[in-house]
This record gives sequence, C-alpha cells and structure tokens, in this order.
Amino acid sequence: MYDPAVNTPGAYTYTVTGTNPCGNATATVTVSETGSPDAGLDGAVTVCEGGAAIDLFTELGGSPDAGGTWSGGLVGGMFDPAVNAAGNYTYTLNATAPCTSDQSQVVVTIAPAPDAGTDANLTVCDQGAAVNLFNSLGGTPDVGGTWSGGLVGGMYDPAVNTPGPYTYTVTGTSPCGNATATATVSETGSPDAGTDGAVTVAMAVRRSTSSRSSAAAPMRAAAGAAAVAGCSTRPRTLRATTRTR
Repeated sequence: MYDPAVNTPGAYTYTVTGTNPCGNATATVTVSETGSPDAGLDGAVTVCEGGAAIDLFTELGGSPDAGGTWSGGLVGGMFDPAVNAAGNYTYTLNATAPCTSDQSQVVVTIAPAPDAGTDANLTVCDQGAAVNLFNSLGGTPDVGGTWSGGLVGGMYDPAVNTPGPYTYTVTGTSPCGNATATATVSETGSPDAGTDGAVTVAMAVRRSTSSRSSAAAPMRAAAGAAAVAGCSTRPRTLRATTRTR
C-alpha cells in the first residue's frame, strides 16, 4: 500500500522468489505525485455601490493556488459594482487525475451609496417664515441626514439663524463614505414704510361779498381776528396712512 501522506514518490520494486533452480522475478512501479489543488477557504465581502473594482481572490481564506477560474464571467476575479451583481462567485481549480478539482466561493454584498443631493442657493426674507432647506437641495437626496449649524430637521428661521452655508450629511454604510451637500442661504431686507400718522391743517374758505351784505360790516369788523380780506378759516384734519408694497 502506497500512502501519499506517508510514502515518497519514486520506484518501488516487486520481487517474487523463484524455486530452485529458478531465479527471482522482479517488476518495478514508479510512483509520481501530482499536487492537489487548493482553492482556499470561502470568503465574504461588502462593497460600496458605485465603488472601485476589487479582486475577489484576495477575499479567499487560507492559501489558495493561483490560476483558477471564476464564475459569473469575472475576468481575473475582478468584481466591479457598477457592472456585476451581488451574489455568490465560485473559484475553481482543476486537477490532474487522479486528483480532484477544488472550489471555494466569495459572497459579495453591495451596500447602497448615500445620496445627499446637490448643492443649492436660497434667498429668504429676513422677516419671513421658517423654511426647510432640504427642499432646496437638488437631485434626489436621501432623508434622515443631519444639518450643520444646529438646524433641527433642516428648518431655517430668519429670526434665529444666520445667513450662510449649511451642510447636509447622509452617513454611509461601511465601506461607503458619507455624502454631503451644501445649501447656501442669503437674506433680503424687508422694506419699512414706518407707522400710520395724522396731522391737522387750516383750510382757507373764500366768501363772496355783495351790496346786500354791507349791513353785516359791523359784525365782520368785530370778528377781524378770525377773518382777513373777506376770508375765514375752518380747521380740517388730514390723515396720512402708509402703504407697503
């Protein structure tokens, strides 16, 4: 019995002893060993959606032999998240008979990349109502992110907050990094037309004279302090109102 785990490859001679006067008979078996392929141990990896391509061979455990083939049409074991789908990818090493081939696999998971949308500019009235900066971002930002500047829920209140850039951050799931977008806020001043007011002015009223009114001359003379050159004054009040456009 030849045991590859115990014996060494080489020539082994079989001898049959002859009965006198016959001599012995011999035959030789030369043993060669072929190496058993080692595809390594199963592995798993998570990649980011839209991330760089990776070599799945480096994700195998153990000490796999190079030179095998990959399922799923992978060339050289390169997995590209932009092209290939998540799933199981099998690495196969063929063997020389009587050895058998060996296989291992890598389970690939694709983590969704975070999307914070695109930058935006927003102008608000300095005395206007609070606005949600999330609605100003471009693209299709993910909800659930956080805002800089202490904004709660992305609400910007001109009466409380200061104009400037505010950054929205969506945390990525490893190995994906975080995504950010910036909303820059400007404020425009509200016009001020002042408050309503009132003023009183004297209006001159001209009276006609005739010969028939000559009898009233003594009365006009007595009222000289209130009438001048046939005119008398009546106070009127004019009210000024402000309008804001």
